[in-house]
Amino acid sequence: MKPFIFNKIKDITGICGIARAFLRVSMLGENDLIIAICLPGCSKGIIELLIQAKEKNIKILAITDCLSLPMVAFADVTLLAIAQYNILYTINMAMFALIESLTTALAIKIKKSADYLTKQTDYLLPYFYFNTEE
Repeated sequence: MKPFIFNKIKDITGICGIARAFLRVSMLGENDLIIAICLPGCSKGIIELLIQAKEKNIKILAITDCLSLPMVAFADVTLLAIAQYNILYTINMAMFALIESLTTALAIKIKKSADYLTKQTDYLLPYFYFNTEE
């Protein structure tokens, strides 16, 4: 997603984990959005991070598969990604599909990224489509 919005998306955890996330949140403001993605087992550090974000009036979008998680209480909007079957690999697939859909919708909404996606699709399509009638 990064090339589509020209470095406006930041991974606030990075390789340094929660310590770096607290530093990054301290630099965010009211016009920013934190997307908190969590399956059951959300850490205490994430909750403390969301509390800090709320104190700064930062918007929070929670993506989870369970409304009873503590982070939901801090979210301005919560999206549920629930798998029909509780099998390890299907739990994450619903969340991946939701995140992919959000990413695609955002990319299409931004004019430059939509143009880029169109050019990329036009270039790659011949490699994925075979006309068997010729």
